[in-house]
Amino acid sequence: ADPGTHADADGLWHRLVAFWTTIGGMLVFALMIGIISESIGEKVDELKKGKSRVIESGHTLMLGWNDKSLAIIQQLAYANESEGGGAVVVLAEEEKADMEATLRAAVESRDGGLDLKGTTVVFRSGNPLLEHELHKVSVKTARAIIALSPDNMSDPDEADSRMVRQVLSLKGIDGLVAHVVVEMQDVDNRELVNMVAPEIAEVIVAHDIIGRLMIQCARQPGLAYVLENLMGFEGSEFYLEAWPALNGRKFGEIICRFDEAVPIGVKNDEGKILLNPPDDLVIKEGFEILVLAEDNDSYTVNDGYYKGKGGDAPTKKKKQASVEKMLFCGWRRDMADMIQQLDDYVAPGSELWLLNTVKVSERNEMLKDKGHKSDLALKNLTILNAVGNPIVRRDLLRIKEAPPEEKLSPEGRKRAGSEESVGGK
Repeated sequence: ADPGTHADADGLWHRLVAFWTTIGGMLVFALMIGIISESIGEKVDELKKGKSRVIESGHTLMLGWNDKSLAIIQQLAYANESEGGGAVVVLAEEEKADMEATLRAAVESRDGGLDLKGTTVVFRSGNPLLEHELHKVSVKTARAIIALSPDNMSDPDEADSRMVRQVLSLKGIDGLVAHVVVEMQDVDNRELVNMVAPEIAEVIVAHDIIGRLMIQCARQPGLAYVLENLMGFEGSEFYLEAWPALNGRKFGEIICRFDEAVPIGVKNDEGKILLNPPDDLVIKEGFEILVLAEDNDSYTVNDGYYKGKGGDAPTKKKKQASVEKMLFCGWRRDMADMIQQLDDYVAPGSELWLLNTVKVSERNEMLKDKGHKSDLALKNLTILNAVGNPIVRRDLLRIKEAPPEEKLSPEGRKRAGSEESVGGK
């Protein structure tokens, strides 16, 4: 294709052949350049879209992306800080560029930005339900897998059915060694995962846990600050580990066997967690000790020698429960579960006001969850209904300032199963 090669050709035909040979060579060369350029462009696009394979081991794999993802990444960064950082791989159906932009905005935020502390976050775009997509993010060599529930589905049952499919996809992978934590939205669907894969998956129902914690924090002011410190990886947190050197010892004998940790419970060989067990509980083979420590490698069993001798623990006098009055502002789909739990804590004669915009006539059916739940069997609580907007001051004052005869007006009173409902105006 070098035009100089045919410059000395003699005769018309020789020159024509030389000319067309030169043109053909140039076309072939341009075609080769185009093919190479297109191949390189496709590879670059695959990298941008997160289609390439991830070569990692010992990483944390996050399947899905929702409003909890950034908080989870932050806690994983805290957990990996003592090891100099780690790797978090995210596989979700969202675009890779969008997820990276979200993380970048959180890191660069001036108002308490996300601190990765040496942890590397790798994003890949794909369907977490497909096995070949899971192999693309090195699922077999992952240390832990976190499967997040989609937050773009309005029906919790539909979202939970997707999570069951996710667990089945992971169960079908041979050689999977990672511990799997699955988020679900409805506590009643937890047993579905426990039936199909009890040996590999642990279910977390965040909505239910938050509801329970809200009740506990409302009844015990200041508890929220304690839980916030215990739940995160900043400061001290909970760790479970088996210590064969303590087998055969009683729990009361091991409370001083850790210099940098505080034993608070055990996990027995049946997988049951026992908090503050009796002192005469014998630690057997297969038991794990639950401790509160700064890090998983910051404590170890000591030689059993310590100065001083503790006396008997003071006896705790049981405080007689008093009647409580509480107000629930707003409505949640797990309201029945929250009310039932609160009923187990309070003293007989306690009152619970429900202030929200839902009509009183519709609340009983909503508490039954479309017939999936039975009537509330309350022993201690009396339910009082009021219709209003919880963010409007006058609606809140109406409950506070209304005399008892207005709160229990005959025209607003009606029976609903085992609970008493009073409709306020």
